[in-house]
Amino acid sequence: MNKLTATLLLLLGSFHAVAAPAVPAGEPHYTFSSGNQRVDLLELYTSEGCSSCPPAEAWLGQLLERPDLWRGLVPVVFHVDYWDDLGWKDPFSTAGNSQRQRRYLTEGGVRSVYTPGFVLNGSEWRGWFSGQALSGSENPAGLLNVEIANGQIQASYRSEQQANQPLELHVALLGFDLSTKVLRGENRGKTLTHQFVVLEQITKLSEHNEWTLAAPHRSNALHNQALAVWVTVPNTQRPLQATGGWLGKTVRTP
Repeated sequence: MNKLTATLLLLLGSFHAVAAPAVPAGEPHYTFSSGNQRVDLLELYTSEGCSSCPPAEAWLGQLLERPDLWRGLVPVVFHVDYWDDLGWKDPFSTAGNSQRQRRYLTEGGVRSVYTPGFVLNGSEWRGWFSGQALSGSENPAGLLNVEIANGQIQASYRSEQQANQPLELHVALLGFDLSTKVLRGENRGKTLTHQFVVLEQITKLSEHNEWTLAAPHRSNALHNQALAVWVTVPNTQRPLQATGGWLGKTVRTP
């Protein structure tokens, strides 16, 4: 082997050592469980184009400090799109969120469609407007277990009342500390911060109260994310049980 060949082999060896892919770290593993008492699902329908919505969202943001967060209460925030043509397009709004709120009207869960609009366990809740405290439910309910590992969700629901009927599982990826500077519309000039924002939602039917599905894609740009999960009877949005929890490293403490 001449000197030139030896030098080339050394350089190639160095290149491959640098370019070799790193071994991926193990996927985090999460387990959420509702327990056998009813976990309340609180929904807020809101929009960045609505001047009445920031106070409602600020109140909901305080629920981050509740000691029973995820164990007794699961808040989720749906940004609707029916304000988008009135001066400001909400970047978190979707037509599906608006359709979900209108479906509550069709089902009789709410009397009208408006923002800010609260729905508690499938029924309109106007307690926020009168300063009413949000009291927890003490009713028994089935056991909802959720396990997230290797990009998949395994879930099961055990209940004597719904043991022999199909159910739907709903999974929502939530974002926190999301900030927008509003340039037009009723909130023009304000910087709005949002919590519990539904970024992605998946629904899946099961005949046996067990589900396997791909987990929502988490954004590396968001430091705080969580998962909200609930079950319903098909053709109704009223939740039977809910659970949820933080995903990954977070500055929040449950």
